[in-house]
Amino acid sequence: MSNESFQNEFEIYNQEQELFEIKKMIKLMNIELKNVVEQTNQNHMNLINSLVKNDFISSINKHTLDNSPQMLDKGLIKNCELREGCKKTFQNYIKKHIGDLNPEDVSDEKINNIKEELKDMKNAACQREHSDICFNSLFDIVTNQMSLVKSLKTSKNTEASVDILAIDEEFVVNEYLDPIANKQRLNILKSIAIEPKTFSKLSQITKLRGGNLLFHINKLQDANLIIQKHERGEYVLSKKGFKLIGLVSSLEK
Repeated sequence: MSNESFQNEFEIYNQEQELFEIKKMIKLMNIELKNVVEQTNQNHMNLINSLVKNDFISSINKHTLDNSPQMLDKGLIKNCELREGCKKTFQNYIKKHIGDLNPEDVSDEKINNIKEELKDMKNAACQREHSDICFNSLFDIVTNQMSLVKSLKTSKNTEASVDILAIDEEFVVNEYLDPIANKQRLNILKSIAIEPKTFSKLSQITKLRGGNLLFHINKLQDANLIIQKHERGEYVLSKKGFKLIGLVSSLEK
């Protein structure tokens, strides 16, 4: 082989090596760029979810505070001369414990402490036969609200990276996409996210009556997206429903 041929082959080899290194560098840059984009998107979604979540929690706390007089009216003994005084004291107590309630503050220990605190309040206030009924009514209002807010507590793994390839298509469609693949059901979720709604209120909002509305409500309940506080009571979002409506909101934005 002549020196010239050898030199040409050597130059070609160097060029191929340089090209290989360039391709390798571009590939690494693409991986880094993809990671940055995914992290940015995740941070953006976490921020949106946090804002939506905080607004929702404030809304349900405000709803309970605004409706506490009516709730107490139903629970307190009617023919008691101390009724109005107790009602005022109970409203102040509800305001103290629910005003700025958030999931991170709620624990089983705190709920038990509330129970003991109310016991002490009852013993200090009066020894009437029906006092248990009044104080149980107050306890139910406060602890039910705490349980509802506690259900919105974010899991430590919420912000963990998601393996897209591990997504179960059938599960996602059945559990999330199909239940909200309807304008009326999405409207119901959106309305309840703002504040709890009764059946009649949802009927006004959706313009649906009787069985038609019940069909969509049952669909959302079967998917565990909404729950009813008690028979004939208001509908509220479940933890799963809250996450889903937050995700839909972030997609729109």
